[in-house]
Amino acid sequence: MTSQTVDRYVPEWTLADRLRRIRRDTGKSQVDFAVSVGAGPKAYASWEADRNSPRGPELVALAKRIELAYGVSAAWTLGLHVPPKDGPDSGAGVPVTGGSMDTHRYPHRRAA
Repeated sequence: MTSQTVDRYVPEWTLADRLRRIRRDTGKSQVDFAVSVGAGPKAYASWEADRNSPRGPELVALAKRIELAYGVSAAWTLGLHVPPKDGPDSGAGVPVTGGSMDTHRYPHRRAA
């Protein structure tokens, strides 16, 4: 058997992935979450399905509203959070369990 070096693969999170993650962690339906951050339910559903997404100032404003409403860093929502190579977000992400959003397991969550 030959030894082969395998490159480490770290999947990228799309905006749709991050929005879905935040919404699911809050336990809200798509409609309730959309309304809570000032978005139309149909538009939000298309963002979460990765069919469409807000752009420019609209995207930044959405990220800021999410941060104010749920404490999730706007930088994380925008995909600007760069996790450490071997940190808790270095693979497929932090496992979701029980809807808890504590700061130790969810580095994108601001401390209260």
